Amino acid sequence: LPSVVLTAIRQTLSQDLPAYLDAPGEVSLFVYDNNTVIVESFLDEATEIGVVTSTQVQSVTDLQNNEAPAATAIAASGGFGSPRIGEQKRFAFTLPPHSWRVLKLQ
Repeated sequence: LPSVVLTAIRQTLSQDLPAYLDAPGEVSLFVYDNNTVIVESFLDEATEIGVVTSTQVQSVTDLQNNEAPAATAIAASGGFGSPRIGEQKRFAFTLPPHSWRVLKLQ
């Protein structure tokens, strides 16, 4: 499926989770109850990844190299029959092929 379709599905199914993935297929997000997520790529090439959170998450830190991906704001959306989604933040980074990153949501 196209990345836009996968993101819409992930957003809908992850409403009760602290984050969801904005990425192509063959990239997975593992969410843990200690404000930690793991993003893993099964792709053969480097890929631009976005982890989307609510605005309550102030920052995201990579626990392997202590880097903080840059955040961009996503405006609220919804209405006219579609679910109302509040403001969100998208933390973007590039994930090398067949690799993973451990992120702490703060």
